[in-house]
Amino acid sequence: MKFFLLFFSLLFIAGCSTIDVPEHNLVPLNHIDKKTACKEIAQYNDSITQKTNMINSTIFTFKGRSMTALGITKLDGENKNFSVAGFNPMGITLFKIQMEDEKVISSYVIPQFGADNLDKAASMISQDIAHIYFNRKIDLKTASLELDKYKVTINTQVDQNDFEYIFSGQPLKLTTKSMYKNNNKIWSVDYYDYTIVNDRTSNREIPFKLFFKNYKYGYVLEIETKEIK
Repeated sequence: MKFFLLFFSLLFIAGCSTIDVPEHNLVPLNHIDKKTACKEIAQYNDSITQKTNMINSTIFTFKGRSMTALGITKLDGENKNFSVAGFNPMGITLFKIQMEDEKVISSYVIPQFGADNLDKAASMISQDIAHIYFNRKIDLKTASLELDKYKVTINTQVDQNDFEYIFSGQPLKLTTKSMYKNNNKIWSVDYYDYTIVNDRTSNREIPFKLFFKNYKYGYVLEIETKEIK
């Protein structure tokens, strides 16, 4: 916890702010059945963007204090690879990280973290990005599916962890992804503003706004995509 407090004391500017994860604009699913739900979720699996280059703005909020940072991300969700660089509003590089096959292969974190904390900082940042962008496709063969008036809830295991996926809208799209351990929610991601982009071979969709909430440490990341390349 001491490292975590140091991490945010270095990143955050003075000033107070609070962030509440917005409600999703849910619409009735008109008595959708499981067969139709599975078909629409399979279509979602085929439509989401897995490979892209993004420019994002991120608001970090922790204990009422916040900071805005700019991020440049090259994502390959299919192979679980990414490279990312983050900069503060003054243009100072906060971190650069490259992950391949869910392993950090190179990293730079601003030296003010202290030599003993650089690996921990790189690990925390890379894990958050992986939680947000990886494992968005659903293997319906191994999942349990529940329907109600406004959403479809899927419970499954990913890498021996308990995951909950919530789909809503017409057609269905992933709106919330959460991970649990021992029935305790560890983190969640909420996805908004799905936008169609062209990835040279076909039109794909990507959520242009999302909120990542870490329940263990009590911080929120609000990420908005500014540009796709």
